[in-house]
Amino acid sequence: MPEIDLPQPLIDAQRTVDRAWAEVEDHRKSVNARRRAAAATEGRQADDARPWTGPALDPWTQADDDEHERRMATARAAAEARQAALTAAGLGSGYTIVQALHLAARPATV
Repeated sequence: MPEIDLPQPLIDAQRTVDRAWAEVEDHRKSVNARRRAAAATEGRQADDARPWTGPALDPWTQADDDEHERRMATARAAAEARQAALTAAGLGSGYTIVQALHLAARPATV
């Protein structure tokens, strides 16, 4: 991949997007873990005709849905801000630029 000089504010915008999407995913995992735990506590089993499906889970609560939508709105706003920053920097959003941006925004590893 060619070296692309990305401004730090753009890298920071990508990190904000990454954190926002991670929060959406963390919430989904947390809600689903709670739903699976409730099903296990109640002793629910998978349908014998479809054992691969697992036990029936409770639906998401309204509070879960509201929190998910709040986090999704934050992620969308962050992605829109990143796109505006890309446009302002004159870089566009082609594959090479986006891949370089994702790479630059990754946490440093030791």
